Amino acid sequence: MKHDKLVFIRIICLVGIIGEVLFPNSTVGILFGLILAITSVIFLLMLKNEMALEKSDCENNYSISIMCISVVVLLLIIVGYMILKDFQIITLSDTQEYFFSEILVFSFMALFGSCANALPFNKYVGLRLPWTLVDYQTWRYAHKLLHELSFPAILFSIVILKMFPNKSKTLMIWSVLLYLGVPSFFSYLYYKKKHQ
Repeated sequence: MKHDKLVFIRIICLVGIIGEVLFPNSTVGILFGLILAITSVIFLLMLKNEMALEKSDCENNYSISIMCISVVVLLLIIVGYMILKDFQIITLSDTQEYFFSEILVFSFMALFGSCANALPFNKYVGLRLPWTLVDYQTWRYAHKLLHELSFPAILFSIVILKMFPNKSKTLMIWSVLLYLGVPSFFSYLYYKKKHQ
């Protein structure tokens, strides 16, 4: 039964992607995608007690709730802004828009980082890589790294963005890639060393 519910989440996500293709750059497509995304997150919240792959993690699932709820809030903020912008209720300059996106990205990095160390070993929420999904110790190592690097990565990104304000978009992309890439790379090395 649990497996059937999780397959249903994947189907919802697939339908959401198809909806985005059928209604590109339209308010209808955005709302359709938002409703399906929130529905799939609600299903994840309902199944959070069944998602942990390690018995010792079964009771430590508050971090999944925090992550799921923060994703819903983030989606609501982004979609709300896009709709208000489409109807010209809110108009931000490029600089203000970049600043707004930086606040959202850094907020999510801070939330993800603060929850990462406590995330239970699962296949749906967290740093889901082939080597973290097959080994409990590697999962713990990757998420501990992610937790420890979050705030230094945010501070470093803020400093770099202040030094190069004209390169905001590129620097934000690289900040997120490095933030996720460093724990991914080192956890891969950890996994390889452990399984030699």
